[in-house]
Amino acid sequence: MTIKKFGIGCGTVALGLLLFLGYRLANPWELFPFQGYEVRRHRITERVQVKVGDTWQPALNNDPYAPAVPEADLARVRLDEVAFGPRGYFCGKAVVSGNKPVKGRLAFLINVADIKSGKRRVIESERALRCNVDFRPGTPQIFVVHTDMTLPTMEEKYRVELVPVR
Repeated sequence: MTIKKFGIGCGTVALGLLLFLGYRLANPWELFPFQGYEVRRHRITERVQVKVGDTWQPALNNDPYAPAVPEADLARVRLDEVAFGPRGYFCGKAVVSGNKPVKGRLAFLINVADIKSGKRRVIESERALRCNVDFRPGTPQIFVVHTDMTLPTMEEKYRVELVPVR
């Protein structure tokens, strides 16, 4: 191999790397459509957002200093159309009954078990995800949470419930 061929090879690799990085910077959002929800993740900052109408809403975050939601308010929240997506994204719609909003810190308790035997998954069988919410009454609030869990298989079922943060 001559120095000229080596230089051409290195230049080709460098040009390919620059094109790849330029594409990533020009298109920073990675889309994940699943079960009626459209979720996107920023490739650089790892921010996650869900599309609601024509706007993008950020994922629920966890503020440890926020006040906890009382159990009486948790009973007024109903979760509908819960779905797991790729990369451990968990979406759903929260509907609040009554005329008072639910605001504060709560936890989504996710249980994953086998359909036939009912045994829990060995790893990640149960996870409580703490989040801050601001659910308004009357209208369904679409939300997304990043769980870091693997997708439940066809042989597994999952159950999601809201629990107070202790």
